Amino acid sequence: MSPADSAPGRDRSGRSVGLAFLAYSFYAAHATYFLWVGRPENLLWGCHLAVLGVGTGLLLRVPLFAGMGMISLLWGVPLWLLDVFTGGEFLPTSVLTHVGGALLGLVALRRLGIPRGTWWVLWATTVGLVFFSRLFSRLHENVNLCWGPPPGWDALPGYPTFGALLFGGAALTFWACERLLRRLVRARAWDARGEPALMPAFVRSARAGATPAGSPRGSAPTDTTR
Repeated sequence: MSPADSAPGRDRSGRSVGLAFLAYSFYAAHATYFLWVGRPENLLWGCHLAVLGVGTGLLLRVPLFAGMGMISLLWGVPLWLLDVFTGGEFLPTSVLTHVGGALLGLVALRRLGIPRGTWWVLWATTVGLVFFSRLFSRLHENVNLCWGPPPGWDALPGYPTFGALLFGGAALTFWACERLLRRLVRARAWDARGEPALMPAFVRSARAGATPAGSPRGSAPTDTTR
């Protein structure tokens, strides 16, 4: 492959690295505030960690990490907006992790796609994160709703009933989000060879091996008989 042929690939890889570190900077800016005011447990909120997932997915080109981050943000951003518009705390840096993270997640989705089964990996991770948060979150911080419903939602029951509602709703939402995102990917993920961009590598290799020498990839063999 000539340098000219490989330049677009290198450029795209370089942009992915830049976007990854942009995602990390979003998290770092928000984390700095919480460390400064002595509320470090808030670094464990799922939406904030989702930005790290998107960034790591872009950096290492791992679709699962990016997909988990994107689905988590689709779940968390509406809840964050609801909290803000009903009198909850608003921090300017939270716009970076929620809105900025979601935009980067869309870029990662377009570049990497999203694997089947991402939703249940995220769900299992979320369950673990909620119980892990109880080890560090003070009751009034209630990180990841690990102690029960948020303020103003007193009509909801506490744990374990609230946990069943939370985890059941998360599972349904994650599953629906994965299906939606995979549909969006399939609608656009056709590369220049007329093949799905998410086609497994062994399928691509088999098709490439079946293509006669000298025939353009993705095109039918030329009929040389007259």
